Amino acid sequence: MGGFVKLAVRLAEDERIICRERYTSAINAIFMNDRFFRNDIFLYQEYLMSKDDGDNNTLSPLQYGLVVGDHVTKKIHSMQGYTTIGRIYSVSVALDLDCSSTVSNKNIPCDYHSAVRLKRLIEQQYVKRKRMLRGGDITDIRPIESTWEDEVAFVKKSDISNPYEYIINVDGWEIINYDEDLGGALMFKAALEADGFVFSEQENAEWEEWFDECLPLSGA
Repeated sequence: MGGFVKLAVRLAEDERIICRERYTSAINAIFMNDRFFRNDIFLYQEYLMSKDDGDNNTLSPLQYGLVVGDHVTKKIHSMQGYTTIGRIYSVSVALDLDCSSTVSNKNIPCDYHSAVRLKRLIEQQYVKRKRMLRGGDITDIRPIESTWEDEVAFVKKSDISNPYEYIINVDGWEIINYDEDLGGALMFKAALEADGFVFSEQENAEWEEWFDECLPLSGA
């Protein structure tokens, strides 16, 4: 399943904010990508600035929520229920590796493929560990294999019923995931304001609408 979400990036050079309404599949393509951590402006031109999936480009949550990547403070703020920022799951990597025709499909940008992004993240040493998951519990953390080819072999021989996740850990960066309830939304907006984001009257009104519609505080 998927839907629409707001994605925003604040650039380090001039603190310009790029915010667009996008389909949820763009979350991984942008924020779990070595190109994002290297502040590759062409990444934003391709996936944020080149087209609009919708016409709501204000800095406020929409449908699935909001993700903000901030090159000024080196933080990624995320409030959305589509994916977990900072994790790439073995199942999606295996599917990419098994479907060579899909990976080579010229109609699908390569940054949308988990295997393509994971290879580059490992090469940049942004991913150094993988965590085994059994029955939903974290049971084992181990280093990645010595080469990408060895990692591919590991993926292909792994039991799909015993999944694991690759952990993105970039020096100096903090990934903050907010609960999708009123408390999480209030914390998210307050954190952005504390980091120097200024909201327009329209954006403040849209946040207030989000507060009104979000889930109650936990335990309420």
